Amino acid sequence: MKQLESAIWHQLETDEVLRKLEADFKAGLSADEVKRRRAEA
Repeated sequence: MKQLESAIWHQLETDEVLRKLEADFKAGLSADEVKRRRAEA
């Protein structure tokens, strides 16, 4: 997820956004993954 700052989000397809965010549309993020990502920010 290191290339997030350079992404032009409004030009990306949904699948590409999900890939960049390493997220799953149907499953979302687990509580542990949310905690991990918040700690990184």
